[in-house]
Amino acid sequence: MQTERTARLEPLRRRLAELELDALLVTGAANVRYLSGFTGSLAYLVIGPEAAE
Repeated sequence: MQTERTARLEPLRRRLAELELDALLVTGAANVRYLSGFTGSLAYLVIGPEAAE
């Protein structure tokens, strides 16, 4: 079963591969919250080409 978070991250990972990028740095608090569910006030999110295990 695909979680909401996975459904949001997988298209980004596919796009990273298409553009041959190693990672995406997400800096906006609203964007970090949308993609990860983290609700802290100061955060950065690094999205790589593969899901963490």
